[in-house]
Amino acid sequence: MNVYPHYISTAYHSGWARTMRVNYLSSNIQYPELRYLGSGIYSPSGILGYTFNQSSTTGQLVIAQVPLNANRTSPEHPPANIQTNFVSENTFSSKIFDDTFLFVPVSGLSGNISVCSGTVCCHLEFTRSDTNEFYALGVFNGMHYLEGEYYLEVCLLVRCASARQNCGTALQNTTTTTFTSYKLTGSMNTPYAFPEVVSPDMNFTTDWDFVDEGYVKTISGENKRLASVVLMARNFDKDPSLTNSTIDVIPNSADYIRVSSCLMLLTALWMMLRKTVDA
Repeated sequence: MNVYPHYISTAYHSGWARTMRVNYLSSNIQYPELRYLGSGIYSPSGILGYTFNQSSTTGQLVIAQVPLNANRTSPEHPPANIQTNFVSENTFSSKIFDDTFLFVPVSGLSGNISVCSGTVCCHLEFTRSDTNEFYALGVFNGMHYLEGEYYLEVCLLVRCASARQNCGTALQNTTTTTFTSYKLTGSMNTPYAFPEVVSPDMNFTTDWDFVDEGYVKTISGENKRLASVVLMARNFDKDPSLTNSTIDVIPNSADYIRVSSCLMLLTALWMMLRKTVDA
């Protein structure tokens, strides 16, 4: 299920392939009414083919020539020696998918700003065309609980619906500000951070650069209208064990995935049936 600004399926899956340095195939349910959509074939070098149709329930076959990925290396690197626990001024909080992010406003036509949560720090260098729309640099470092329980470390540049609030509200196809340059850097406690750049139509873009230095990741680009730029990290070492979580009635993770998939499919089928009956 797609959730703005950092759970956009095609953007997340493409970022996963880049960071993990693998070829990756994802197939989603095509039911935009419930925000289920976005399938594709991805490689470490970028997208090979995808579909992200927000106006149709008809699926599409995606075919691509997949390169041999024989030179895969581990993303593990020693933690970098960079500044952490930076104290930002003029911060505010806003919830995204039930996680409370700490934000600092993006002010002026250009700048260099930072915001940290514990040992997770986010830095942004930018220039932009105007200041008519409210953007903010945010950070989250903690356990996520809604529709699953897992540990996240997130850095993101995002457009907010209003000044200092509603930074998780999608503003589809309304963005006019152009970032003539942007560079988002995140310092994490894990090397498993996945890059995403989301356009105003809630799709992902590909013409940007990604530098992976292990525990430090950088996304940079230029001349783009942006909905969000995201580094979303999964800290697997801090995840709760299945035996201690709220899903411990399910014997193993494979069974949990199968049960979750069946429930999502049944929900989508029920919605489609109800729509047909109402018609």
